[in-house]
Amino acid sequence: MNKLSPIDALFVELYDSNPTKAGQAYEKLVAAALKLVTGIDYNYDQHITGIYSNTDFQLDAHSPQKSTMVEAKDYSIEGKKVGRGDIQKQAGALNDLPIKQGIFASATDYTAPAKKYANSTHINPSQKPINLLHIRPSTELDRKGRVERIIINIEMIIDDFEHAQYHIHLSNNAINLLKKNNLLNKTLDCHIENFYNTQGDITITFNELINDYAPSISSIPDDDGMYHGSWIFHEEFIPYGNLNIEINRIDYAVKRQIIKHQIIVEAQGTPKILVKSEDGSINKLITDEQLKKVRFEGGRVIV
Repeated sequence: MNKLSPIDALFVELYDSNPTKAGQAYEKLVAAALKLVTGIDYNYDQHITGIYSNTDFQLDAHSPQKSTMVEAKDYSIEGKKVGRGDIQKQAGALNDLPIKQGIFASATDYTAPAKKYANSTHINPSQKPINLLHIRPSTELDRKGRVERIIINIEMIIDDFEHAQYHIHLSNNAINLLKKNNLLNKTLDCHIENFYNTQGDITITFNELINDYAPSISSIPDDDGMYHGSWIFHEEFIPYGNLNIEINRIDYAVKRQIIKHQIIVEAQGTPKILVKSEDGSINKLITDEQLKKVRFEGGRVIV
């Protein structure tokens, strides 16, 4: 090959391999681009026998899963657009093949008659539909207006109940019970996990109090910088040894921590190929990092 098209040059850049025949690089890149954009397998350089002609058809790319044949034309060296005759040629092949639809991929633009003819295949009952795609090296203009970097700022507010200050208010019944057991005005080492009713059933856990009844986000701290609040109880008890101590209220003072974290999501690599459908339903950029993960083996595109 005497002259490389922009597509050929891109293929050499990505895979350090020269195409062995004209159009081969574009066939492979089109199959790879379609797989990367749609997630559907497209094989390149495929051969299928016609139903009526019983002759061999070479397909630039083919998706058995979607029953789609792909025609790939790189007219960038010639500097011309895909014409109506190119689309008609694919339409004729489709009528002889056991395939439901076609995709025409071009590295240049399409003439107005070519676009009009492709549109007609969607309404002509004697033809199979052909969709037009632009698959070409991307430009800086293609990147304009696209979101390539997303910054997410996360602010977490955490109440430090593990180091909070607590003041437990006992009921009169609890005070009398402690007095009866000679425990009043003494320091009691009590580990509180659950709160119980008169039947001994758990009514709420300490973790549930912290998680479900913490200060609201809009709360304002006191002068000491602490957030103050109270939990009110009705005929609820905490265990101490073999005693059930009834409590009326727990006051708390807690410090609040604000943890800030930033997550940056950005595209990996540099955009190299634009995949854009004529009807506007597809408009994607594919980067060199994505393309370099692709392998071509015996007609198959492997990612």
